[in-house]
Amino acid sequence: MNTCDKVMASCEKNNEIKQNIVSILHARFGLTKEQLLLNSAGHFWGVNGWLNARDMVYLVWILESEYNISFTKEDFDNPSLFVLDGLSQIIKQKITSA
Repeated sequence: MNTCDKVMASCEKNNEIKQNIVSILHARFGLTKEQLLLNSAGHFWGVNGWLNARDMVYLVWILESEYNISFTKEDFDNPSLFVLDGLSQIIKQKITSA
């Protein structure tokens, strides 16, 4: 696989993860897909008020179970964890490095 193919595969995996997160947020928390995709670089917790602390804990549990990963203290300190684009990137890194 050449470099271009690797980049494309990485982007496809990231988009697949992002779509899965959007589906979870829609099904479990009632957020619209349009809301999330139009604001994929914005926080879905806190500032926008879409999710509360309990919802975030539940989302993390769902994602850890679904992807067989564990979020670390450092992940929770990373502001990217609370943004759709950043969260999908963190998950992709965890599953590709496993």
